[in-house]
Amino acid sequence: MLSRLQGLVQLMRLKRKWRSETYYVLEAVFLKGSIARREVERLTGLSDKTAKILATQLVQAGLLATETTALGPYRAAYPIGLAPALFPGLYTAGKEIDMLNVD
Repeated sequence: MLSRLQGLVQLMRLKRKWRSETYYVLEAVFLKGSIARREVERLTGLSDKTAKILATQLVQAGLLATETTALGPYRAAYPIGLAPALFPGLYTAGKEIDMLNVD
């Protein structure tokens, strides 16, 4: 699973949508189940503002979930649209290609 997360981050880097540090956050959330919000800054070595932007991107992508409170931890989420990258072979090849052709 970690190699699939790394591949997804590399794909999104090529599309210039995510930073390479994104992987560290996804890895930690996958291995631990959840991480504190301040952990994003520590894991990535980014400034507070940039770490918040990165986390927001992951929430918008559906890979991180959080409670409605501003202080709740981030937890792992697996959006159906990214299923082909995270769980290859779950759908037929044609369907997987269609699902991954999002901008």
